[in-house]
Amino acid sequence: MQMYKYPNSSFDFDRLSLEEVQARQWELTSSLSETKAEMREILGRFDINADGDTEIIKTHEELTKENKQLKKTCAILYSRLKDTISELEEAKVTIDGLRSGYNSSRGAMHRSDRYTPRASKDIKSSQAEIEELSASNDQLSLRLMDAKDRLRKDNFPI
Repeated sequence: MQMYKYPNSSFDFDRLSLEEVQARQWELTSSLSETKAEMREILGRFDINADGDTEIIKTHEELTKENKQLKKTCAILYSRLKDTISELEEAKVTIDGLRSGYNSSRGAMHRSDRYTPRASKDIKSSQAEIEELSASNDQLSLRLMDAKDRLRKDNFPI
């Protein structure tokens, strides 16, 4: 009788009884089933997207925690956005007030044809304030646009 050794097997099936072979088959089958279950569990946590990239699927707890964190971040950004808008409005009112004061003082000087060094200094001071506030207004406008963009990216209603 020729003995045949199965590949990748440490058992010589020709020398075993039927019961031993069946017991070994049952062991291997259950081991295989357990391994398949483990693989399904591991692979079930991965999602292959359209690009072929593999991403880990997050659990409900992880998503809930991340959602809470995003809500806190959005609330902070929204608060900053409101502060920036109020600063911007204050700057606009101040600039408009300075411009109207500057234009009225300039008009008064031209009407009366009086030109004093003090009026010149006030005008230059007002011009400097207007330029400084305009620059501040521009910075606030940029910050406002940036904050709105970040909120839009997070799908936060503005």
